[in-house]
Amino acid sequence: MSPAILLERFYPTLLHPGQPVTVTPATPGFSGARVFCVEIEQSAFCVRQWPIEMPRERLMAIHGLLRHLGGHADVPIPVPLPSEDGGSIVNFGGQLWQVEPWLPGEADFDQQPTEARLAAAMTGLAKWHHLAAQYEPPHRDTNWLLPCHEDRSPTVSARLRGLVQWRADLSEAERRLMLEPDNQFRHLGQQLTIHFRRLADAIGRELQQVEPLSVRQQPCIRDLWHDHLLFCDDQLTGIIDFGAVKTDSIACDLSRLLGSLFGTDASAWRRALDAYEQTRPLTTAEHQLLRPLNRSGILLSGMTWLQRRTENRISAEQLPRVIARLERIVEQLEAM
Repeated sequence: MSPAILLERFYPTLLHPGQPVTVTPATPGFSGARVFCVEIEQSAFCVRQWPIEMPRERLMAIHGLLRHLGGHADVPIPVPLPSEDGGSIVNFGGQLWQVEPWLPGEADFDQQPTEARLAAAMTGLAKWHHLAAQYEPPHRDTNWLLPCHEDRSPTVSARLRGLVQWRADLSEAERRLMLEPDNQFRHLGQQLTIHFRRLADAIGRELQQVEPLSVRQQPCIRDLWHDHLLFCDDQLTGIIDFGAVKTDSIACDLSRLLGSLFGTDASAWRRALDAYEQTRPLTTAEHQLLRPLNRSGILLSGMTWLQRRTENRISAEQLPRVIARLERIVEQLEAM
């Protein structure tokens, strides 16, 4: 289905007869969504096609949160635009789509990791969290988002269950890797299973120690990493990609982001957290969650890629980027 046809049919106010339209596919991510940059004269829009398994109700909940956040100019996020019928979700060709402004900037922190950029990123995230904590989701959205409250982190419990499951499944994963046709993926996968055997028990104990902690639960991004922060010079111009938003502890976002930016560099983590806490101080319990969430997230994300490969959920187009991701994961595991 053509994004240009979608705009013409459902967003006619964005188009004028005779205007040239340029459609450029964006580099595919790992969520299964397809993203296109649509340029119309001086304007640019992000047209996003969600994977078939994304529930409409979940998207509605996410869009409600984004509209709440979008009223604040100092939090640069793309708010989905209303279509001709007033809704922000379009069913086109049997799948769900949305259109939002294309934010300026590049996800290039690793190329220019300046202190000014770090401060901008952490301040922007702290403001996002602060405003998201004030959101009161309607009752229909409470399967996905809940009002701010104190509780245990559901991610910690989920990670403990994941470790148990992978202990049971590891031998089968190792057997399947022996049949893997791609030499690089097979080698990296075997490294992952070796590290799992080495680290799983210790990481499990770390998670058990923090599982009883009660921390503030609020809307979190939950898939925040390097490629979801956009910069122009030292200015943060965008926080993007909210398909994984759900209620949890902000420690999930911080551990995910800082692990992707800095790996295990403790001094960089301290600088980032200091910048974050200038706007939104962390509790002792939130600090305690960071290390176990980071370590367990790295270990289990690697195993998740093995599962996706087994389930034929990695396309030939994605495979080189997945291999690059696995190389980074193995490098981080070696440092543990």
